[in-house]
Amino acid sequence: MRRLCGNNMEATQLMHKFLPVFVLFSVLAADLGAQGTRKVEGCNIRRGTLCTNMNLNGADLRGVNLANSQFTRSNLSGADLSGANLSEANVASADLRQAKLDEATLTRINGRGARFDRATLTQARLEGAILQNANFHAADLTQVVATGS
Repeated sequence: MRRLCGNNMEATQLMHKFLPVFVLFSVLAADLGAQGTRKVEGCNIRRGTLCTNMNLNGADLRGVNLANSQFTRSNLSGADLSGANLSEANVASADLRQAKLDEATLTRINGRGARFDRATLTQARLEGAILQNANFHAADLTQVVATGS
């Protein structure tokens, strides 16, 4: 075995010493990556994503940071956005019917003309949201935090 940098520790000993740390770091990094981005229909969905006119029907976007993203005229019906961060996102004219937005952050979103029919928004945050002509027919708005801009 070759010695490293004049140290008496052999490469195999070094590997065995630091392997558990490397494995733990790899698992944590993979988990953080999974929370920060999701791949749907070949498109990486993450903060600042441009997804206008896209079909994201039923997509699993739980807990993803989608702040500043563009979902104008996209189909997000039945999507699970529970706990997602949609701060300052544009969902104008988007279809969010039956979407799960429980505990989602929707502060300062542009939701003009969006359809939230039968969506669940339990404990969602809608401070400063622009919601002219948005449809919330039969939506669950239990404990929603909503204040004007």
